Amino acid sequence: RFGRVTEADVEQALGIAKPKKVELVPAVAGEAAAPLGSVPMTGMQQAIAANMEKTLDVPVFRVSKTIATDAFDDLYRKLKPEGVTVSALLAKAVAVSLKKHPLINAAYGPSGTIEYNA
Repeated sequence: RFGRVTEADVEQALGIAKPKKVELVPAVAGEAAAPLGSVPMTGMQQAIAANMEKTLDVPVFRVSKTIATDAFDDLYRKLKPEGVTVSALLAKAVAVSLKKHPLINAAYGPSGTIEYNA
């Protein structure tokens, strides 16, 4: 179901519905085994690893706030029959908010500047 949580999933988690039987598919003979030991990374893997390491130096802080989502919920109920997902609706809300408040997506530059991200 494309990673969507369905009503049946919730009922199953609550014990209301019985889990669907999943048919196991046996491994195909001759599949390659995972390599052992050290294997050189590709250029892309090296770039990803370097960027992941750089994120460890970035300070992190979290802010949370409880908000009423009645209008959002009403809009979702209205758009759900057209195939709009909560994720798509949240992405749109974030995009609109970032356009309205660009400082939220900005970063401090090393030379004492604020770098706005498009």
